[in-house]
Amino acid sequence: MRRKEPQPDEPLASGTQTEVPAIDRERELVTEDAYADARLDNAPFDPALRGFFRFPGSHTLMRIGGYIRTDAIYDSSELGNINQFRTETIPTPNLDASNYNMAARASRISLETRTDTRWDVLRTYIEFDFVGPGNTTNFRLRHFYGQLKNLLVGQTWSTFHDSDVIPETVDFNGPNSWIFQFSPQVRYTHRLATRHAISVAAEQPSSGIPSTNPVTAQSVSSNSPFPDFVLRYRYETDDYHFNTAGLFRSVGGVTSLGQSDHVFGYGIMASGLVRLWGRDNTHYSP
Repeated sequence: MRRKEPQPDEPLASGTQTEVPAIDRERELVTEDAYADARLDNAPFDPALRGFFRFPGSHTLMRIGGYIRTDAIYDSSELGNINQFRTETIPTPNLDASNYNMAARASRISLETRTDTRWDVLRTYIEFDFVGPGNTTNFRLRHFYGQLKNLLVGQTWSTFHDSDVIPETVDFNGPNSWIFQFSPQVRYTHRLATRHAISVAAEQPSSGIPSTNPVTAQSVSSNSPFPDFVLRYRYETDDYHFNTAGLFRSVGGVTSLGQSDHVFGYGIMASGLVRLWGRDNTHYSP
């Protein structure tokens, strides 16, 4: 049966009866990292669609979001990066030189639309911050994707990631070893049963290898003949969720003489969020 197309003067609905679990919505983190993520059945993070307005004469709801953040950082000794705590930039031996810095690079701006089409609601989401390369304050694209039903195309959090367990830390980078990856991708999510879902995705590959072969001194360029493939399973209720994923990839490179070699790489992760009492919760992640 063909979906009835609404008239321009009709209010737009969320497009789905699916709701984001209460434990995820109730965290209400300032960073909105979980808000930006794609959801099963394109469910809105806020069922009431607060903050949206209808674009005049259209079937589209629009929401403008973001926030202004200014970080003040004092380092008692040299850290190498004046804006972020990045362990790989700390010089060795460490220099006894204090420094004070302020920056608004972590501020964000976003634009979201929800358009009622004859097939389903199409959601688009774009988000920028100002964490440019080095210590510059330039636009950096975080999210830019469209989702129709459970098919997503564009750039967003890697499927090998769980935005609902991101801790809100003073430090922009969060805990050490945190999975912090925005990936261009094509993703499909399928509901297995009530509260159970599985996602499969092909994502932009990348290989972190030395630029020079330490034995032959030839220059080496990383390359990947295949996309990264991710398979993710998720179980969620209003009081807890469990998330696990596997990553499968080809890692390698090519030398300046045209020689190439690749190896199979893989990884697994598990994460979850559990309500303790009221709005207090605990979470675990890799």
